[in-house]
Amino acid sequence: MKKTTMPDWCVAVKKAMIDHDDMTVTELAKETGFSRSHISQVVNGVLVPSENVQGAIEKCLNISGVAYRS
Repeated sequence: MKKTTMPDWCVAVKKAMIDHDDMTVTELAKETGFSRSHISQVVNGVLVPSENVQGAIEKCLNISGVAYRS
């Protein structure tokens, strides 16, 4: 299996989730209003987030300044 590098933005989101009392993907999905499966795929680097999804996640986790690069 080929190992891929996770985008910096995804790493920042995962760290922020930990810093927010170990927030789960389910909790993040509820807070942002997007489905759990969609948020999971975005956070894990499977899907590139739309501006709406990225903005909602960044607002919820109070993060900014990390560009999404694959």
